[in-house]
Amino acid sequence: MSTIRCPDNVLFMNALSMLAFSLDIPVRLSIRTFNLYLYTNKMISNYLKSFIRFLRRHKAYSINNILGLSIGMAAAVLIYLWILDETSFDKFHDNYDNICRIVSTWDNADGEFHISATAPPLAPKFEESFPEITETARFFPAISEMLISHGEKKFYEKEIAFVDEEFFKIFTYPFVYGSDNDPFPDLHSAVITEDIARKYFGDENPVGKNISLEDKTILTISAIGKKMELYQTVFNQAFLCFSLISLNLSLSICSLVNSCTIFIPVSL
Repeated sequence: MSTIRCPDNVLFMNALSMLAFSLDIPVRLSIRTFNLYLYTNKMISNYLKSFIRFLRRHKAYSINNILGLSIGMAAAVLIYLWILDETSFDKFHDNYDNICRIVSTWDNADGEFHISATAPPLAPKFEESFPEITETARFFPAISEMLISHGEKKFYEKEIAFVDEEFFKIFTYPFVYGSDNDPFPDLHSAVITEDIARKYFGDENPVGKNISLEDKTILTISAIGKKMELYQTVFNQAFLCFSLISLNLSLSICSLVNSCTIFIPVSL
């Protein structure tokens, strides 16, 4: 017995007619839909064939255009990612758009240039001279690695900074232990991050415990800050009281020149 295979388009047409009848759709509309379906498939097929023929006939021209389009799209994506990265810094601070940094302008033979380092004594002078400035925060990063020790654990740390206590009011640094209202109860207080705390003290609460700075100065842990955000300008692991600089001669000399950054909150 021979089997006669019904063409696919006839099967599709019968199925479409049955669907139209069950949904009470005019058969004429179903035929129009079917014709549109066939026309669309044929049109796409013709476009693909024409595209392939064009590539074969104009290989150099096609490669040049495709390569140029690819490079352009890749460059656009990279520029977008770079802009996204640059505009993502410090967004986790509550008032990130109202925090200003004092910049110094210098003149030389090549013209003006700007640096974010200023003299530390300018901070209190700003508060005296401008009533709008209610608080300032000085930030002075350690000029080199400093030895921190606790018991037998000794490591040279480079992410150390000396700051005013107002630093934790201007910037948002959530504390795991301790209070951000009084981060430096005395001159020999230190605020460290979770990573540093785990490095020296394990999983215990280190608030109230002591560490040694350069085997000379004993510091007491007053607060533990949460792990630092990835996108931030100030990326330090230990914060010491700014007044502690006066106990170190080399740091005191550096603090007298343009070596610290001053931050101020501005209400717009």
